[in-house]
Amino acid sequence: MRELYYIALLPDDKLSQLCLEHKQQAQNLFQAQAALRSPAHITLIPPFNADERELNQITLIIAHLATQQHELELQLKGWQHFGVRTIYLGFEAYLALSSLKRQCHQQISRITKLRQEAEFIPHISIINRDLAEIDFNSAWEYFSSQSYPVLTKCTQLALLKHTPFGWQIHQCFNLVPEVIRHA
Repeated sequence: MRELYYIALLPDDKLSQLCLEHKQQAQNLFQAQAALRSPAHITLIPPFNADERELNQITLIIAHLATQQHELELQLKGWQHFGVRTIYLGFEAYLALSSLKRQCHQQISRITKLRQEAEFIPHISIINRDLAEIDFNSAWEYFSSQSYPVLTKCTQLALLKHTPFGWQIHQCFNLVPEVIRHA
């Protein structure tokens, strides 16, 4: 049976908790709750279908990529939006992040059909496509005044699975810790 999955990079606990709080505020203030159906994440590979055999191969690929990739320290660039229905925290373009996404896409696309690659805009959605157009200005004013950390460390790749309760982390893969060398 084919099920729906996606691959993402997870931010540190501090940013994850802050994003959850912002998503809850979006629900309370603007009745926007779609983003609550998944944990805070930066999507590397958008939703795709895979059967059990494909999933086993994909899991091996992700595990291997994680052993080749150092933890990523990413700089946030602030509040942004896609149109008037999605508000998110954006990240500065980072070569290692783009490279990781490209490697994932190249290897996973050999196993299962993936969507056509679009421009990669690393972000964490706080309101995801369910904001009423009439509420955009109020929501934008509210969120664009909220503080956010300057940096976050991403230490895990995650395979998320769609369930009746939303997107759940199916499996996590630790990235290689950055070793600090002293001269």
